[in-house]
Amino acid sequence: MGGDGEATPGAVPGSQLPAQHPDPLPHADEAEAHAGCASGPPAGVEHPHDDCGVVAVDLDAAFAGHAVVKATLLRMTLHAVCVEDYPTFREAIEPTLRATRLGRFTATGLTLAAADALVAELLRFADRPRTTAEIVAWLEQRLGAPPKPAWSQLRGYAPMWHAPTGGPWTFGPRPSYRAAGTRPTLDQDTPAESLQVLVQRYLEGFGPASVADVAQFALVQRCRVKGALRALAGSLEQLEGPGGTALFDVPGAPRPAEDTPAPPRLMAMWDSILLAYADRGRVIPPALPQARDPQQR
Repeated sequence: MGGDGEATPGAVPGSQLPAQHPDPLPHADEAEAHAGCASGPPAGVEHPHDDCGVVAVDLDAAFAGHAVVKATLLRMTLHAVCVEDYPTFREAIEPTLRATRLGRFTATGLTLAAADALVAELLRFADRPRTTAEIVAWLEQRLGAPPKPAWSQLRGYAPMWHAPTGGPWTFGPRPSYRAAGTRPTLDQDTPAESLQVLVQRYLEGFGPASVADVAQFALVQRCRVKGALRALAGSLEQLEGPGGTALFDVPGAPRPAEDTPAPPRLMAMWDSILLAYADRGRVIPPALPQARDPQQR
């Protein structure tokens, strides 16, 4: 990494300025959709560029053909990503999901080994779209106990996609689920390798950024982020931010001056630019404190 550069976090990230995209459905690092709304447009469908050309019919077709999939990923929330990106992103956050979802599930009395076996059974059962009612009934047969608490944890951990149910924006108010068609590899070594890919992709969209920024965006431990950055040392630039904070970026990335005007942009509640940094003051003026918290918008 080069250590002589300086970066001004207050500047608009170059990747967030207008640009042309020939493909109406860019890669997920350029068009990440936070699909938190079941029956309307995904809450915070985010495109860093205003002229990506994505319209509702394109997204419906992409979901129906599984070119884009809706699943639990970064920050343990629902995202829409290109299908080829799903395994890598899911592998990157495996330690977080395993501790927070499967770990809590063992409070029902199951061991981790038994919980893993149940996940494998669930994926076989969900080889085709299954409604929540069908899955809850299936769990009740196996657990012999009220299954809803167990399902709330399993659906956040098991590698499953939301199955398209039709209608505008593809997903209706009663979700269905199916096992992921492109299955992640959830072993001990893969998460570290996949996190390197996620960090690289994050920096391509939101660099320069700090360890805390990456950890905030992906909701992974800072020690894991530091390990990924060390592994990527030969392909990243290291810059000095305010107070000597180490910032990282991809080589040759555009870094506009601090006073570069940002174009007007309609920002959704969970717009990625609001979630990309530990300090939202990088993109939201101090005079607008409420805008810095998506839950107050």
